[in-house]
Amino acid sequence: MQKGAEMKLLMVEDSVTEENSVSESTGFIQGPCPWSHHHYRTHKGPLCEDGAFSWDCVGEHHGQREQCPRSHPLMCARKACGASGKDYCCEHDCNGWDGIRPTTTCPSPSVCKANVPLDLVFLIDSSGSIGETGFDQTRHYLKKVAAGLPLGSSNVSTHLSIVQFSDKNIPTVDLSISDGIAFNKVEAAVDTMEWHTGDTHTGKAVDFVVDKVFPHRGVAQMLAIVTDGKSNGNTDVREAAARARKLGVVIIAIGIVDSDYDELLNVTGGDKTNVLTVKRHLDLMPAVNETKKMVCAHCYLPTPGPRLAHSPLRPTPAPHPGPGPPPTPQPTGIMCDKFTCSEGYNHRANPESRPGEDRAACCYKVGVCAGQAVGSVCSLGDIGSSLIPNPSFEEHSGCPSSPGHLGYAKSWVQATGATSDYWIGAPTCSDGWRRGTGGIGGMPQKAPDGDAFVGSIHTRGTYFEYVGACLKSPLLSGVSYTLTMDMNAATTSSSYGGDTNGDTELLCVPRCSSLPAGGNGWMGNTFSVLAAASPGGELQGGGEWKALTFSFTPAANCDAVMFGPAKSQTIQAGESGTYVMYDSLNLQSGSAGSCNAHGECVPA
Repeated sequence: MQKGAEMKLLMVEDSVTEENSVSESTGFIQGPCPWSHHHYRTHKGPLCEDGAFSWDCVGEHHGQREQCPRSHPLMCARKACGASGKDYCCEHDCNGWDGIRPTTTCPSPSVCKANVPLDLVFLIDSSGSIGETGFDQTRHYLKKVAAGLPLGSSNVSTHLSIVQFSDKNIPTVDLSISDGIAFNKVEAAVDTMEWHTGDTHTGKAVDFVVDKVFPHRGVAQMLAIVTDGKSNGNTDVREAAARARKLGVVIIAIGIVDSDYDELLNVTGGDKTNVLTVKRHLDLMPAVNETKKMVCAHCYLPTPGPRLAHSPLRPTPAPHPGPGPPPTPQPTGIMCDKFTCSEGYNHRANPESRPGEDRAACCYKVGVCAGQAVGSVCSLGDIGSSLIPNPSFEEHSGCPSSPGHLGYAKSWVQATGATSDYWIGAPTCSDGWRRGTGGIGGMPQKAPDGDAFVGSIHTRGTYFEYVGACLKSPLLSGVSYTLTMDMNAATTSSSYGGDTNGDTELLCVPRCSSLPAGGNGWMGNTFSVLAAASPGGELQGGGEWKALTFSFTPAANCDAVMFGPAKSQTIQAGESGTYVMYDSLNLQSGSAGSCNAHGECVPA
């Protein structure tokens, strides 16, 4: 296998007979078409149908390729790759490879019907006996099951949590009940799961789930235990399971390889219909539909009682107050020279005669006009009043360790099937990634505001990564807005990095529910482009952060926005694509400001 484009192999038509150990026409439940976007695992080859990773899926009897790696993100329509010459090809550009593999051949999702809400926890054995391939196949199985469940935020939806256990003192909650309401949340959580190794302390893990994970909010509760061995440790799993069942938790058990059938039967309360066993982790794929049936058969309240509605996915946006400049500070008797501006901010001009006692009145962000000519437009107003939630990406639910973890940034989502990245540096999180990871070049040592920023890839006109968020209040048709943000580029890497003009587009998303959108190409044909902007001067790979500002008036209301590379974003010679980073998104209504000679954004 070449490390650049895949080696083109001749197809021998009469030799193609039974090429898949997992048939492409099995009808297994699918979520959003898996090959419409790359997988999130770093240092892995293509994902095969049975959950293994291999550059020769068919030749090694893992079924066809189902997802490409980020290093070669596009799945092409030609089956000529891998040592067998029978795998779908993964490339940066599918021109010459019969184009992109069509998603019309994806089996349609078959989601079970439900008339009551269900809180479902998958308790996953992450002990050493699982093995790395078994762990990968278990994760793949979880995705397939989740794709067939009625996830959502209605009063009859299923909420899904994922918890791993071994002999660790505290099991790992990879997805909470409150977050497990959409398939993209499940997919992101599963792809970031880390294998524990160690022993199988199932009893302790069951107690943990009952006491710490289930919210016990009056809806049906189910615990699905997936394990490959007999429980050990100091807590008797039979006693823990009995306590759970007394609290109304229905338990189903999926045993693999060396699991103890009698133990599994006991934890379910002796209900054979709630026990499923397979001989190998490979056999989890054919067990997806049976698992879904076991779950769906118990989507009911164990006892009559009040049914609590799930919380809505996000609050209804408050009415927008309309356009207008930032409020003029009212005299307080305290002048700005007495106020200390936080790191990354400088005093506005003449602080000794400027009344105020907060950052919005007294300070402006350093670099808000970096690289911009005097007179360039910029966003007036403090970033604390930005219409974009979590505008500097500092609020997070975990520390990202590899590409594709945007879901860790609160209020932000993957805008499309092309997955953008989230990075948090020291001291908040470990920052070994700064030297480069997953084919990405080196990244800056410091974010312009705090420790976090986001990043995205663009390959030569075929692959575009976007970042999206639902706004605090919608953009209104006919109202003027400005959005200023900071931007940088990664160093060269022979894959993603290097110098670029940084051309970026901002798109209007009419409804929050439209995110994420399908596909991994340019989104200008799906959503209207509000504006395009470039940083002042070309971005140097590994250089300084520069500002860029969008000034626009929407023609229609926008509940959400997404931004990412324009088609015109340039790529340095020798690189497969660009890697650019964004931070400090200050979206304000009203007329734009103007950059003065001191780099301050002032009223125009």
